[in-house]
Amino acid sequence: MKITRVIVKPKSKSIKTVVAYSPQIEAAIRMKAYELYLNRSKGDAGNEVEDWLTAERAVLQKQKRSTN
Repeated sequence: MKITRVIVKPKSKSIKTVVAYSPQIEAAIRMKAYELYLNRSKGDAGNEVEDWLTAERAVLQKQKRSTN
């Protein structure tokens, strides 16, 4: 699975840069983030952005290791 990254540069400085991955990579990140959510203790408040970023790092590191 090839990592495809598209970086969209905003025209305004107040808008953040957007990164879009291939559908396969995005699906893997989404599933990992959901897994992180499910593994929380019942009383722990979640943070979906933190889960997404953690999942993104994990999936991209795994992908990088498999392509090297």
